[in-house]
Amino acid sequence: MRSTMLLLIASVFVLPGAANGQPQYFKGASPEARRANQHYKSGWEAMRRESWDEAVKEFQAALDSDPKFTLAYYSLGRVRWDARTSAGRSMPTSRAAICM
Repeated sequence: MRSTMLLLIASVFVLPGAANGQPQYFKGASPEARRANQHYKSGWEAMRRESWDEAVKEFQAALDSDPKFTLAYYSLGRVRWDARTSAGRSMPTSRAAICM
């Protein structure tokens, strides 16, 4: 119970900034990680402008630079969701559709 509460509190303070394009730089980050963060930031800027294709390219470039960049995977899924819902289409809910 206690660990669940701590996780909830941490997610409230950590994820909103991370999921909204705030780059996460760590001391000693590799050039690939820095490049991935720049693409990630550019992807979120494109999402704010609703430039869906550009955002997909930026998030994919972030993943090409750093395949372990989990927030880029989340953001890539989110941009695909936002692109479909803004076009007036609802997302399919079947299991097959989730495994696109």
